[in-house]
Amino acid sequence: MTTERQRHANAANASKSTGPKTAQGRAASARNAWKHGLTTLPPWDDITRFYRGILSDPEGVPDLTTRDPRMRAALTLAEAEAQLARCLAAERQHLILMAERARPPKHVSVRDIINKAHLGAEDLDVARFMLARVDEDWMRETLKILIRSHPDRPAELQRRLKVLRRYRREAEARRRKALRHWLTVGAALQTESEKASSGEKEKDRIPETNPTTT
Repeated sequence: MTTERQRHANAANASKSTGPKTAQGRAASARNAWKHGLTTLPPWDDITRFYRGILSDPEGVPDLTTRDPRMRAALTLAEAEAQLARCLAAERQHLILMAERARPPKHVSVRDIINKAHLGAEDLDVARFMLARVDEDWMRETLKILIRSHPDRPAELQRRLKVLRRYRREAEARRRKALRHWLTVGAALQTESEKASSGEKEKDRIPETNPTTT
């Protein structure tokens, strides 16, 4: 059974482990699980840029509360375009990283190892360099674990590429759907405009007649 003293101790310990206190620390800890950011809403500036291009309005501002079907369709298409552009950029950057990792490994000097260790940087080439030169079994096993779990390992890079390509395909499908909706809304509005215009012409063409009285 928990005593009063233990409860006070637990409360005191809990108050010391509530995470970062400053806004900067909380902002940093909020990105602990950040991997690629492709599941979040694209930057609003990118959405606005595509929105203005779709409507051909350099001063247009997206309105999330609008009920205008054309504006809503334009906003949906702008979000899809921004998301696809972001996915393509992430995939392109990852392919560049894979190409760099595929190059023949350069010589890693002892000074580089010391500098990277001093900066706290984890480098795959440095880990492999050390693995080939250490004699202690525990150090070799530790380095093997670090190499297997390194995010720049070829197998991990391939796995990450598959994830990025999946997000890109989803973004392409969303863009196609948004584009079809945009074209459908535009066609519907055009039809309504033509009907209204033809109705006005018919009204102007038919003369008004007064009913005859008997």
